[in-house]
Amino acid sequence: MSNQNFITVHPFALDHSTAGRVLFASEVGGVHVSRIEFEPGFELGHHYHKETLVTCYTGIGSLCVVFEDVVTKAQQEIRMDAGGCAIQIPTHVAFTMKSIGSSTASLVLFSNKKLNTDDNYIYEVTPPSDQTSTP
Repeated sequence: MSNQNFITVHPFALDHSTAGRVLFASEVGGVHVSRIEFEPGFELGHHYHKETLVTCYTGIGSLCVVFEDVVTKAQQEIRMDAGGCAIQIPTHVAFTMKSIGSSTASLVLFSNKKLNTDDNYIYEVTPPSDQTSTP
C-alpha cells in the first residue's frame, strides 16, 4: 500500500500591493521562501532587519544592490546577475535593490522570518555613485 500524499505542496501567496513589483511568498519547513519580480527600473529596500536573516540570488535579469552597515556606515555595491552569485544579508545591514535591465528581474529569497513584517526598519541608503562630496 502506498501513500500518494507523501509530498507536501506549499502554494505561494501573491502580494501586488506595491506598484512595480510582485512578491510571492510561502513557508516551507520553517523557512520562508519568497520571490520578488521587479519591473525594469524598479527599486526597493531602504531598510534593514534586526532579526530577519536573508539569503538571496537573482533568477533572471540583473539587479544593482547597495548595502550599508547601519553602525559603521561601510558600504558595498554588488551587481547581481542571473545565476551569478548568492548573497546573505546580515542583520543591521541596510540595502537598496534596483532592476537595471530592460526586462523583468526576479530575486529568490530564503529567510528565517516572513518578509514585510514588523522587522523592517527604514534607513535611507545612498548609492556611492549618487553621493556628492563637498570641498
